Formats: sequence, structure tokens, C-alpha cells
Amino acid sequence: VGKFVRRTRRGLALAAAPLVAIAVAGVLSVEQAREANLAAARASEVKDFVLATFRLDGPGASGPAPRELLLEHGARLIDARFDAQPALQAELHGVVSGLFDELARFEMAERHAVRRLQVLTGSGAPAAEQAAAALSVSRAQLRLGRAEPAEALASQALAGSEPGSRLAVAARLQRVAALAAQAKVPALAEELDRLDAELGGAGVSPTIEHALALSGRAALASLSGQAERSVALASQAVAQATAIEGAASPHVLNLRWNLWRMLIGLRRVAPARDLGSAIIADLRLLGGPRDPTAAFAEIYATAFEFANDPEHRLSFDAAEALILANRGIVQARGCRGIADAAAWSDYFLGWLYASWHDFERAEPLLSRATERIVSAGEQAMLIPYAPRLAAWTWIVRGEHARGDAVLRRQLDLMQRQHSPFAERTQAGLAFSIGMQGRVVEALGLLGPAPAMPGGIDGADPRALEIGLIRAALLADNGQAALALSGLPSTQSLRSLAGADGGLRGAALCASGRAAEGLEALDAYLAAESPRRSPASPFIARTRAIQGACALSLGDVHRALSAARLSRQAFQQQSTVSAYFKQPLERLEGALARPTSVASVQP
Repeated sequence: VGKFVRRTRRGLALAAAPLVAIAVAGVLSVEQAREANLAAARASEVKDFVLATFRLDGPGASGPAPRELLLEHGARLIDARFDAQPALQAELHGVVSGLFDELARFEMAERHAVRRLQVLTGSGAPAAEQAAAALSVSRAQLRLGRAEPAEALASQALAGSEPGSRLAVAARLQRVAALAAQAKVPALAEELDRLDAELGGAGVSPTIEHALALSGRAALASLSGQAERSVALASQAVAQATAIEGAASPHVLNLRWNLWRMLIGLRRVAPARDLGSAIIADLRLLGGPRDPTAAFAEIYATAFEFANDPEHRLSFDAAEALILANRGIVQARGCRGIADAAAWSDYFLGWLYASWHDFERAEPLLSRATERIVSAGEQAMLIPYAPRLAAWTWIVRGEHARGDAVLRRQLDLMQRQHSPFAERTQAGLAFSIGMQGRVVEALGLLGPAPAMPGGIDGADPRALEIGLIRAALLADNGQAALALSGLPSTQSLRSLAGADGGLRGAALCASGRAAEGLEALDAYLAAESPRRSPASPFIARTRAIQGACALSLGDVHRALSAARLSRQAFQQQSTVSAYFKQPLERLEGALARPTSVASVQP
């Protein structure tokens, strides 16, 4: 046989080739048939599962079941139905998690993302599958404001990923987001450097991951107090992502939203107004006129513009009606990507009332909303305006201890995290302390005025606001001339809603320049009174100062009129800090002396 084979090797080889091909084809056919049978069986099981899920809508049902109820019903069947098939069980938990996320049911989305990870871990699934599941849980937790566990799970996903893979890059991007949410500036900078190294440097064609990394750099710049750089990087990220994926991409919409929030935080009113309008229009183009994310964005934009854009904002009644209509949509349907949208819609309505100086209606909304927002995690205290606005309503209403405690907690965390917004929180706390009569302590907490290139008039709105607080404290400390010298110009204060709060007129009156002071107070009240609630304690206080200034010029009739209007405003308040009533009490005391009203009937 050996001799025969050696003599006819080539012929046998040629003859064997078709037989080998047939054998291989047979093996492949068997394998393909087996896989096809498995797929068919799996499809049949999934079909039965879907049918079981939708039985709530079957014969005998009282009516169509809501999507959420159907999904919850189906989700409860997964573990029992597919207990012996962990791969399918995990996949279905992942699908259900994504569906709950779309429905803005973020707690349920997290629950099923966690269950998916548990099933894959327990069944010894490949490391990459476990890493992808851990990444999904991290995203769900970050959406819920749980940044610290989200960071840990992103690290777990990174450890289970192939170095340099898209999964590894996604996990690193998730770590960047979690670190930014906690304002961990040094760790964030290191993570961004590693991310840049993985993505490659010059000469590499940009991808969407490059745009997302730029957005991370923008967050780092913002947390480091580099306002101009943060806006430039965020704008660059939007442009790069748009070039890669087009304007309607979810990534692009998210990046534009991030840029918009950055502009709002920096009080860049005009660009924030323009970008917000464009985002709202695009969301409605994609999701229809009642799109809940567009509704939420319009609530946010309306509250911000009413508080900061006196030249372009709606009237109070129109702003209130618009927010209430959109708030109904958000509370009924949730909001994609925002776990606490209902709480935030309450917050923004409270912000509107506070900007209108209706603290009676603002306080319960802000208190309730802030409690829900901050309970998500300590990092919520880093949101510059969230706890501070609620604290301010308590302070205005005389609950200084309660408001100060919140500001101190926020300030402590911001200083530990080196937040650039710490200075504004410190200024708010200093003003509250000054309102309680501890002006020297308040000035010590605020510290000396920082040197600014171009002076205070060249500063951004946040610095102008702090400058006004310092001037108010100096005036309350009897240093009216020093307060006047530190005040920003009238022109620069036009960028602030409320301008100088009547402070310039009050300081002029206190400096012995009553005629100039009264003119400034008249101009302030004529401009601001129509923009504020008739019960505004700020307007009521300024009217009393106006009356005292008029009385110093011998105009008793005018002083009496100002006192009456101030008293009427305070009577509409159930409670208000004693700070606001002090000028009225002094004015009424002066008017009660016979020499002041010799020829005037009260």
C-alpha cells in the first residue's frame, strides 16, 4: 500500500480534494444547522416571552396597559423564564434597561443594568462582556447622580477591556465624566492625558471619541476657573462632532447642551439665549411639539432669562404660563437623560418666583426640589446655584441659621474640591452674616477686593455681583464713601438683572449727597418696581431708604408716601428678615417725631 501511494501520490491527492471539500462542507452544514436550530429555538422563546409580556393587553383586559406597566410585567419574567440560559437572560436585562432609560425610568434602568452584570459575572461570561455590562451600570448610576460608584464601575470596565479597544476608550470617557461630576480636578487631568494617549495625537483622523475628549477638557477648564478656555473647548467639541456625525446626532445634541449649561453657569446671557433657542427648536423638530426634553429646556431657558436678561425676558405672567405648561409635560412624561427632571422643573419654577421676589411661593418649591436633588449625592452640592438659591429664600424670609448652614456646607465642599464657584457662595454667606448685624465678621469672611485687569467694570457678571455685595456690606458698616468708590459703573451693571439694587442711591444719601442719591433711587425704583412682585422685600426696603433721603431734604410728604408703600409691601409677607424692615422702622420713627411732621397730618 505504501509503494502504491508513493507511486500515485499526485493522483490520489487530486482525487481526495473533492472528498475533503465535501467532508468540510458536511461539517459546516451540521454546525450551521445546529446554530440555526439554536437561533430558531431562542427566537421562539423570546417570542413566547414577548407574548407573555403583552398578555396584560389581551382579552378580558380593562383597557390598554401603559408601556411602563407592560415593561415592568415582562421584566419580572426574565429571571424565572431564562434561568437556565444566562446569556439570553443577561441580554434581555440589558434590553429592558435600555427601554426603561428611554422612558426616563432611571431607577429601573439601573436595576436591570445591575442584574445583567450579576448574571454575566455569575455565569463566567468573557471579560469583555462583563466590562460592557459594568460600563452600562456606570452610565445608569451617573445619570442618577451617583458619581462615586459610577467612577468605580467605569474603572472595573476599563480593567476588563482590551487595551486600545473602543470599549476601553468608552470606559475611560466614562471615568472622565464621573470624575468631572465630582470636581476631582487632578485625577480628571490625569485621566484626560491617558485618554489622549490612547486616541493618538496629530495626524490621526478625528473620531467622535476625540470630540467627547475635548468636552472633557472643557469641563476641566471650567472646574479650574478658566472660563474662556472652557467655552472655546466646548465649542470646538460641538464643531468637531457635528462634522463627524451631523447636527441631528445624539452626541452633538448632548455636547451642545453641555456648552449651553456652561454659558448659563458663566452668565453669558446673549450666547446662552441664542444657543438655547436653537437647541429647543432642534429638539422639537426631532421629537415633535410636545417633546419632553424640549419642554425641560424651555423651562430652564425661561427661568434663566427672566433672572438674568432684563432687556429680552418675557413678562412675569407670560414666563410663569410658559413654565407651567412645559412643567406639566415634563412631570407627565419625564425627560430623556435627566433623572430628576420633575424636581428640576419645580426648582426652575421656584427660581422664577424668587427672581420676581415672590419668596412666599418660591420657598416651598425650592425647598422640596433641592431636597430631592441633593439627596442624589454630595456632588449635587457642587452645582453652583442649586442649594444656594433655596438657602437664599430661607435667608430672605428670616431663617438665617437654616440658610447659612446650607451655604457653609456647600462652601466647605467647594473649597475642598477647588471649585471656581466657591467665591460666590462665600459672598452669599458673608451677605447673610452682614444682614444679621455682624458686618465686620462678614467683611472679614469676604476678604479684600481682588485686583482685576481693567478694574471691576471689565469683570464678568459673577465678579460684579460679588463687588456689589462687598459695597453693600461697607455701606452697612457706615463706610458709604468707600462703598461708592468700589461700586461698578452704571453701564457695566446693566448686564445684571436688578442693576445695583438701589445701592448707589443709598450710599449717596448716606454720604451727604441726598439730592443725587434721591435722583438715583427714583431712577432705580422706576425701572425695577414693574419687574418685581408688589410684595418684594428688596423694593420695600429701598422705598424706605428713598423716604429717609427725601425727609433729609425736608420733603415730608414724599417721605410719608414712601413709608406707606413700604409698609403695604411688608404686610403682604407672612415673614421676612428683620434686615429689610430696619430702614422703614427708622423712617417711621423719624416721622413720628413732631418736628418732622409739624404741618402734616399722618
